[in-house]
Amino acid sequence: MDKAVRTLVMEGWKVNAQGKSYSKPTVKMPSVSSGLDWFEMSSGISFDGKEIPVPELLSACKNGGNTVVLDDGTYGILPEEWLLNFTALTQLGEVHSEKLRFRIQQATIVNALLDQRLAEASQEIRTALAELEAVETPAPAKAPASFNATLRQYQEVGLGWLMAMQKAHLGACLADDMGLGKTVQVLALLEDVRLRPHHMPSLVVLPFSLIFNWQEECRKFAPQMKSLVHLGAGRRISQELFNKYDIVFTTYGTLRNDAPKMGGIDFEYCILDESQNIKNHDSSSAQAARCIKAHHRIAMTGTPIENSLAELFSQLDFLNPGMFNISAFLKKSQASLEALRNGVKPFILRRTKQEVAKDLPPKTEQLLFCNMEDDEKAQYDQLLAYYQKELFGDDNSKPQDMQVLAALTRLRQAACHPGLLNPAKSSESSAKLELLLENLEAVVSEGHKALVFSQFTSFLKIIRARLEKLDIGYCYLDGETKDRAQLVASFSNDAEKKVFLISLKAGGVGLNLTAAEYVYLVDPWWNPAAEAQAIDRAYRIGQTCPVFAYRLVTKDTIEERVMQLQNAKRRLADTVINEGTGLPAKLNKEDLRALLSSG
Repeated sequence: MDKAVRTLVMEGWKVNAQGKSYSKPTVKMPSVSSGLDWFEMSSGISFDGKEIPVPELLSACKNGGNTVVLDDGTYGILPEEWLLNFTALTQLGEVHSEKLRFRIQQATIVNALLDQRLAEASQEIRTALAELEAVETPAPAKAPASFNATLRQYQEVGLGWLMAMQKAHLGACLADDMGLGKTVQVLALLEDVRLRPHHMPSLVVLPFSLIFNWQEECRKFAPQMKSLVHLGAGRRISQELFNKYDIVFTTYGTLRNDAPKMGGIDFEYCILDESQNIKNHDSSSAQAARCIKAHHRIAMTGTPIENSLAELFSQLDFLNPGMFNISAFLKKSQASLEALRNGVKPFILRRTKQEVAKDLPPKTEQLLFCNMEDDEKAQYDQLLAYYQKELFGDDNSKPQDMQVLAALTRLRQAACHPGLLNPAKSSESSAKLELLLENLEAVVSEGHKALVFSQFTSFLKIIRARLEKLDIGYCYLDGETKDRAQLVASFSNDAEKKVFLISLKAGGVGLNLTAAEYVYLVDPWWNPAAEAQAIDRAYRIGQTCPVFAYRLVTKDTIEERVMQLQNAKRRLADTVINEGTGLPAKLNKEDLRALLSSG
C-alpha cells in the first residue's frame, strides 16, 4: 500500500487505488479483566462499527500485513502505532477466547506499551501495578545480626529490594556499578535465608576466577555459612549432598557439563554472578542456567547490556522465564525503547558510583595520544593498504567475519608494537611502549602503584621485559595464572611491587586492587563495559585516593575509530537502563570502510 494512500485515508478521505477501496480504522479502548495471577485484555479495531476479531488481527500481524480484508471486499487500514504495540503485546501474551492473557507480573511492561492506559483498568490491575512500583522503591533492610558487616545505606536499600523481589516471587537483576559491593548485598540475603528453618541450598554460578573472592567474603562476613565448591566432571551430585551446605559454588563450564543432573536438584536461590555470561540466549551456558530449579533467581552484573538488547533479554528470560520476548522490541524505535525501559524497571536495580558512593574519591579518565615513528607508520600503512584491498577489492563481495576479525586484530597490534606482528622485533621499541614506560616511571617515582591492562598477552610480556630492565617490581596475570589470590595479596602488601600487568580477559573481573591509583588501558577495543570493569579493579569501595585512568591511543590508526564505536555502545546501554537517547549502528560494510580508512 502506498504511503500516500495511508496518509489520505487516516485524514478521513475516501480512497480507491488500483481497484481497491480503503477504510479508516477506529481503535477500541482496551478492556481488561483479571484472575488470581493473570489478566486478559481485548483491544480491537473497528471499521464503520464492525469490530475485527483478535485472531484475524493476529493473522494480519504475523503475515506482516498492514491491512485486513473486510466482509464487503474493501480493505481496512491498521494504524501504524497500534500495529506496532499490538504486535509486541501478542508476542508477550497468549490468546484465550479471542483475548490476550498475561501474567500479573507483566503488568508494567504491558502498561508501558499501552501508554499507561492499563492503569485505568480494574482494581486488581491497579493493585498489581502499585505493588510492582512499590518494589522499585523498597524500604532499606538491615543485615542479620550474625552478618559481620555494616551495610552502607544504599546496600541496605539493595538488600530490601532483593527481599521485596523474593516476596513477590520475581527474579531480580542486581546491576550496580562494579565496585559497589553486589556480593556483600547478596551474601547478606543468603545469611537471612540460612537463618530460616528448612531452607534449601543456594547455587552460585560464576567464572572460575571469582571463586576465591566469594569464599573470602563468605569467611569474612558469614563465617557460619557452609559452602561447597563443585568443580569438574564426575563429581557427586545429589540432593542429599547439597543439603549439607548453604551455598554451592560452581562455574559456568561445570554447569554446562552437569546441567542434566543439576537440573534435578531443588535450590533456594540460583544466582548468576557476571550474568553477562548468558547474554547469548541460545548458548549452552544460557540453556544450562535455565534448567536449574530454584525458588528464586538473581542475576548479578555491572554490565547488563554490552552490545545489544538481546543480551538483556537473555538474562531477563533466565530470571522470569517466558515473561519477556525481545522480538517485541526488535524494531527499536525510540518509543519502543522508552516502553522497554519503563517495563523492565521493576526487575533491575542499578546504582552508579556517582549516585550512591559519595565517599569515593574522584576518578579522572583521560586519553593519552602518541604518534608512531616513521618506520612504524610505514609498516602500519602497508598493512592497512593490504587489508583495504583484500576486504574491499571487489565491491560486490561481502567480507567474511573471520577475515574482518583478522584484519582488525592485526591493525590493532600494529598500532601497539611491531613485536606483536613479528616476535623477532619484540626487543624493539614503539611509540606506545615508550609513552607507557614514561608514565609508569613517573608514577613509581612518586610512590604510587599502577595497573596495566592489555588484550594482547604478547604485549604484556614485552612490557614485562622492559620493566625488568628498569628494575621496577611487578606482578603478572593472564589466563594461565593459577594462584590469583596470592598475586593480589602480593601486589597489595608488597611495597616493591609497583605495577600489575593484567590480561583484560583474565583480570577484568574478580580482582580488588585498591592499592593502585593509576590504571592504563594500552589497547582500546569495542566494548566500553569491559574497559569500565578493568578500571573498577581500582575504583571501588575501599579506595581512599583519587584514581586516574588512561587509555593509550595511537594517532591516525584504527584505535581512533574504535573510540567512536565505543561511544555508540554506551548510548545503547544508557537508552534502556538509564535516561538517555541514541542508538548504535550495526557494523556493516560502510562502518568497516570507516574503521579501515586512512585518515
